[in-house]
Amino acid sequence: MTGNQIVQTSQGTMPVRKINYPDQFFSLSEYYFPAEIKKLFYWCKYFFYKDPLIGSTVKKMASYPVTDLIYSPEDDNENVKKVYKYALEDVMNIRSIMFNAGIAYFTFGNSIKSVYFPFSRNLVCTKCNMRLDITNNSNRDADWDFEIRNSKPAFLLKCQCGHHGAAIIDDVAMPNIKSMNIIHWDVEDIDIVYYEVTGKSRYFYNPSKEKRKAIRKRRDQDRYILRTYPMEFIEAMSTQQAIELDSNNLIHFKNFTLPDSDQGWGKPLIIHSLQRLFYIYTLRRANEAIAIERIIPLDIFSPPAGNSMEFFQKVAYQDWAYSINHAFEMKRNDPNYKAVIPHPVQHQRVGGDGKALMTHQEVQEAEKEVIAGMGVPLEFAFGGLSWTGSSITLRMLENFFQGHRSDLQRLINFLRDAVRQVVNLPPCNVSMSKLIMADDIQRQQLDMQLYSMQLLSGQTLMNNTGRDLREEWSKMETELPQRAKLMGRQAKDDAEVQGEAQVISAQQQARASIEGQKLMNQGQKEIDNALPDV
Repeated sequence: MTGNQIVQTSQGTMPVRKINYPDQFFSLSEYYFPAEIKKLFYWCKYFFYKDPLIGSTVKKMASYPVTDLIYSPEDDNENVKKVYKYALEDVMNIRSIMFNAGIAYFTFGNSIKSVYFPFSRNLVCTKCNMRLDITNNSNRDADWDFEIRNSKPAFLLKCQCGHHGAAIIDDVAMPNIKSMNIIHWDVEDIDIVYYEVTGKSRYFYNPSKEKRKAIRKRRDQDRYILRTYPMEFIEAMSTQQAIELDSNNLIHFKNFTLPDSDQGWGKPLIIHSLQRLFYIYTLRRANEAIAIERIIPLDIFSPPAGNSMEFFQKVAYQDWAYSINHAFEMKRNDPNYKAVIPHPVQHQRVGGDGKALMTHQEVQEAEKEVIAGMGVPLEFAFGGLSWTGSSITLRMLENFFQGHRSDLQRLINFLRDAVRQVVNLPPCNVSMSKLIMADDIQRQQLDMQLYSMQLLSGQTLMNNTGRDLREEWSKMETELPQRAKLMGRQAKDDAEVQGEAQVISAQQQARASIEGQKLMNQGQKEIDNALPDV
């Protein structure tokens, strides 16, 4: 960091600011490199929200590999397919879940999610066993209360039998798909204990101070938490203890990492570019200072060079300054105004050279190093909507996203099994359509050739185009009666047109025959008249 060093001068001692570099081979940014994983997450969040390059790149990487879902029930039951599609797409909005998972994964290197299974919370009276469902019955809030007794949460019930005291909590699972929810865990609230020998991890939820205070204040808006949150979470918010999450109801996207003390956490992509970001922000601060100080020039007008005292003995300073200010006022009112001043004026411009001092090229080169450090193709970050196969390597992008798509498929299977757990449904394979580039013309032509040679199935061909063969068959079957009707109407119209054309053709042929016969008869008469009488 920086410090003050006492230096002896001829006028005494004076402090001099000294910069202590961490090592002769390292830069100042070494001081600011986070040593703990949670502090690293803080800076990752900061750069995602504040830096336009990091934020836009992460969003592109998160959205690009997400494709449409293909549902394939084992017995080809369309009703089963509709239920899964309704639960995953309409209720859970799985595309948004996958997008959010990608945002967290490419920002923090981790994405942790669980499923909230709906239940109804019942308070049971310890005296008469009367049950009060408080899940969605906010009108009965006056019949129960909440407090913390001996560092433990307790629900108090005002029963109709006259008993007023602690109640028994009975949570009953509800098979309701609409009430299911995906919990996006904040990585700063999660602690991971990793065991190197077994390769297993344990996850602990540690609520923040704000969440702990909310449960203790017992505000009206916090009663919804008491009615709907599982008791394990309420206990964690009420005390200073963390709660261990169920590993069977948890999925963790984890980026690659070295065997170090934080093996349980994946390392964010931005970790290789943190020092370059420090350098970029240093350059941007310099550009900001230059823009403030040197972009707008300062114009100074003064009497002519020489003895100014001699000049002002001849010309009053007030008259000279008035003529200058008057000229500027007239110029502002009339841009074409030409000033005529009977006194010499000297002009000097200070500043205005900020553009030449800017470090835009250095910033651009450093930004490219940041993107390269994240392992992202430069065209992917800086390119526009006119990407083509010649501008980026299609196979490289597919390989880059292959691991993330595998995680997304695990997430799909995880949510599909959660739906089956709530609603008893037959098995169904849910997968993403193939990741392809829209301008990968060569692969599309090759697929068509293989299909025409009967070396590629129709299902594979449709999957490569992002479509479901069974769904297309169903649409074609629905369209078939209408298409047959249109084809019949077209055939009828064609027959009518053809018949009318034949009638017109026959009429014209008859007319032509009659006219021809007339011409032949007329010619015969002319020949007979020309011959002499015998």
